[in-house]
Amino acid sequence: MLKSVCAAGLALGLSAGMCLAAYPERPIRFIVAAVAGSAPDINSRLITAEMTTLLGQQFVVDNRGGAGGTLGMPLIARAPPDGYTIGYGNIASLGIAPSVYAKLAYDPVRDFQPVGQISNSYNILAVALSFQVKSVSELIDYAKKNPGKLVYGGATVGSTQYMSGQLFNQMAGTNIRAVSFLGAQVIPAMALGQVHMTFNGSSALEQYIKSGRIRGLAVTGTKRLPAFPDLPTLSESGLPGYEVVAWGGIVGPAKLPAPVVARLNAVMNKVLATPAVIEKFTALGLEPASGTPEQFGAYIRKEIAKWSEITRKAGIKPQ
Repeated sequence: MLKSVCAAGLALGLSAGMCLAAYPERPIRFIVAAVAGSAPDINSRLITAEMTTLLGQQFVVDNRGGAGGTLGMPLIARAPPDGYTIGYGNIASLGIAPSVYAKLAYDPVRDFQPVGQISNSYNILAVALSFQVKSVSELIDYAKKNPGKLVYGGATVGSTQYMSGQLFNQMAGTNIRAVSFLGAQVIPAMALGQVHMTFNGSSALEQYIKSGRIRGLAVTGTKRLPAFPDLPTLSESGLPGYEVVAWGGIVGPAKLPAPVVARLNAVMNKVLATPAVIEKFTALGLEPASGTPEQFGAYIRKEIAKWSEITRKAGIKPQ
């Protein structure tokens, strides 16, 4: 009887505690709108493996990559709001996508119920060794004296790598052109002198910077990275207020019952507070985030507004 009433929802007056006791009763499909082995996939598998242990039900990761994450997100949005299909949403699919895709198949605010933010990570601004600048101020000075001559390598429009460069141009008053690359493939291009610089994930660039194959100049976050304590933030380097955070978290379809959201959020936060998970996240260049569904929802709305303005100023036309 409890099972059938919970499935029907809370409209019958069932207490949150009673419904929580019944959920979950079967495996949970966890949609990741990215390919296997990608940063969102690794992040998701790490957190869902721990949540599986605490909830006693398997999380089945379902990778649906493509188009900057916009192909997989509708599967979450259109799923029955029963807690058995949820997934991973991030800055690309929820924060930036509304500004770069003209016909997005979902509404990042209306179609999803935020469960909680999982992590933050930051890009590093790095330059080729052949490009003889040693600081952000030197880079800005050179770029202003040579407008349009510098090229930065990043992922496609809508990615944090690409958008980090657009925000840099706007705040520094420079004209540095973008060329798309996949992940760390930009490194060989930098070594060959085809690309002068990149904004890329700290985990992707760490070995190259520490081995001296490229030169790190600054990080895109508001605080320095533990792996690079001597590397300043861009805000510290002459661009006060500069911030690009690659964030991600758990979302479900709209109208997900409040007790289900609360249970998932509580377990997620418990996992993120464990020393073993913190250690694994740190090794991947991730910072555990945690927090309430309301906080995550407010942050998503704030990011949508921020990136809408940045893309407008950059002259990026929705496709």
